[in-house]
Amino acid sequence: MKFPKLLLIAVLIASAILPSTNSNAANDNSFATMSSVTAKGARLTSALNALSLFVQPSLDEEEVFREAISTFFTFNRSVIDDFADIDEGDVTRILNELGNVKNDSFNVADVSNSLYELERIHEKLKIPSLKENFAKSIPSTFGESSIKQFDLSSVDENIWKLDIKNMEFITKPKVLGLILNPNSTETVVKALHELPGQIREIIKLFSIDEIHSKVLSVFTSIEERKTTYELLTKDIIKSILSVKSKILANANSLRNAAKVSKSLSFMCRKVRSTDTHIKLTSLKVDLEDPTFLDTLNEEKSSEALLKVLPPILEISTKVESHWSGIEDILRNEEFRKSSEKLDRVLSLLMEAVPQQVAFQSSVKSIGELFSLIDSTIDATAYGEIEDLVGLLASYKGELEFLSKSDDFINMNAPKSVFAFFDPEKWSYPYYSRLASEKFSTVVERFKNISSSLDNLNDMRGKIATELKDLKWRHRGKKMDEWIKIVFIPFEEKMKESSEVIKRLRSAVNFLKESKNLNLPNFHSQIVLLQKKTQEVKGVVEEELKNLKPKEENEPYYKYMINLRIESSPLREQLMRASHIFGLLDHYDRNQTVFDEFFEKGLALQKKIQNDNSKSEDQKTKMSELESMKKRMDDLKEQMDIRKKRYEGKSMKELFEMRSFIDNLQNLPNPALRTDEWRAIAKSIGDEAADFKKTIDSIFDFDFTLHQRNLIGTFSNYKGYVRYNQLIVKIADIQKRTFYESNYGTIEFVTFVIGSLLVNGSSIRD
Repeated sequence: MKFPKLLLIAVLIASAILPSTNSNAANDNSFATMSSVTAKGARLTSALNALSLFVQPSLDEEEVFREAISTFFTFNRSVIDDFADIDEGDVTRILNELGNVKNDSFNVADVSNSLYELERIHEKLKIPSLKENFAKSIPSTFGESSIKQFDLSSVDENIWKLDIKNMEFITKPKVLGLILNPNSTETVVKALHELPGQIREIIKLFSIDEIHSKVLSVFTSIEERKTTYELLTKDIIKSILSVKSKILANANSLRNAAKVSKSLSFMCRKVRSTDTHIKLTSLKVDLEDPTFLDTLNEEKSSEALLKVLPPILEISTKVESHWSGIEDILRNEEFRKSSEKLDRVLSLLMEAVPQQVAFQSSVKSIGELFSLIDSTIDATAYGEIEDLVGLLASYKGELEFLSKSDDFINMNAPKSVFAFFDPEKWSYPYYSRLASEKFSTVVERFKNISSSLDNLNDMRGKIATELKDLKWRHRGKKMDEWIKIVFIPFEEKMKESSEVIKRLRSAVNFLKESKNLNLPNFHSQIVLLQKKTQEVKGVVEEELKNLKPKEENEPYYKYMINLRIESSPLREQLMRASHIFGLLDHYDRNQTVFDEFFEKGLALQKKIQNDNSKSEDQKTKMSELESMKKRMDDLKEQMDIRKKRYEGKSMKELFEMRSFIDNLQNLPNPALRTDEWRAIAKSIGDEAADFKKTIDSIFDFDFTLHQRNLIGTFSNYKGYVRYNQLIVKIADIQKRTFYESNYGTIEFVTFVIGSLLVNGSSIRD
């Protein structure tokens, strides 16, 4: 009997290699049709995969149950595996362990604050690289400085001319003679005119803003790191090292529970947001659609599929009716909140103690910072630069003080003083004490200014000495040595510890949240959930036992099993493609409302960008509209390209293009989630009223969850098409193979029967 089976296989394969012909199906290649046909393909793939499970004797009942649920519903197999592992006994143990968590050995708030400080220190030690910063800046930045002392002799000379010690400004003949002396008065007047301009020019030249900025660029980075380093006291580390808890040391025993709680939380969210059951009964209608049938085989025939699929459609309906009890629990708000709390707490525990990492090793890593803190610091070079910064700051301060002083602002002599020295206008009243005081005040102001300029000039000399190239290079070398000894090892250790700090923070948060964990009725709901799961499993097991595959259908099942093995991801890929095509169709018919959304949104963004009453978060979020609009415009362009490329082609021809679904993974994703924009519009207030109205007219336009693993769909789809091409020929091939296998016997029997008929006729005659 082996020969007929091999012959059947050979004939089937030969029959599947068909010449490529153009389909006569209607060329309805809209995005809506693409979405509809791919959804039908996903349902058919689900049905074929599920049926192949029930007719495959090599699979045990547990495997059939898990695979069937992940086939009948839109949950990944990994989620179903976690769900099927729910055990009431484990839940009891976990809740008891979490309820007994103790952290009496330390104060959670203190450790949390210490970790915050440590994280903040780590951030400040990151960039720019100290070594690179100093290596580039110190040796050459200041050696080219042109700072120097100025010659102030011209100012001193003019002030000396004003220093008329014998002038008492009283009515004495000798004074009158002095004032009326043309040479003497002309010298004084000239000095009064020249000094303000000279002083302003010198103060302008005395500015050291550029050199001060250069010095600070070198000093500030090391100063920040030194301050940060000094903040890291042993008290911080001692606080962190006090973290101890038995449950952290035995976290591995809860690792599976963490997986289960995450999947359970995911299932709760999913059943509340979408219909998770794949309606396989819709296949009866799907298989009447000529456009869909055209993608399956040349004959556009569903006869073979309708012959083998009914059992799995019935099983699917039974499983769904029992699964509804599970979904009732998953939809329960109290159960959802409890699942999310448990997921949150156990996720923190897993973050604190990753697989293959002992918790105490993380604590030990932080303890190693002790040795670095104890390092002796030779801060000579730092101190010298600090002194220079102080000198520059003092210089800038004094120069600024002088520029804003009353002496500088009012140093111009008043007109009455100049009139006092004008012989033509002189008269006895000018000998008043008031005129004398005004001139004395002017002279005193110039003297004060001159003294300040002399002091600043001396400081400039000191600065020039400190910035000599050779001295600065030597200081830079000493600074580099200091950095290598102290900061570079410390920075590297902090980099190594960054993940450790995150783990410790997760540990502290776990201990904090687990202490107040409240899961009302969670245990009883888990018990009920496990009971309902066993009921569904019982239905699957019963159907598995009761299903009696017809012998005539065995060839269909054989290739169906191969299809499931070859094309296992195809269902998810087609479902994701269907969703994306559906979004494209919806957008294609509603572009106007999206255009209005961006128009109002960008107008609002411009309006608030300089509004100090709006927060930076609001401005940042609104600014995202520009990049989102760019992605939307890019998507429009890609949609137009596809429309032109697909024009005139049937759905069958589209599925024969590798890029048809595979390239959906690379489509620009608008990533537009309406809830985010409603929230930001609400926070902005009345100004966003027009923008908020446009949000109510659009829909979520986000491919994030659907663009995964689409590349490779074409390869998987080929196996699916090959099967659907084969099954329409199996019945005819079986008849032909039976004849060819029994050719000799049939010919012999025909000959015998013919002979008997001839002989019988002869006898009658």
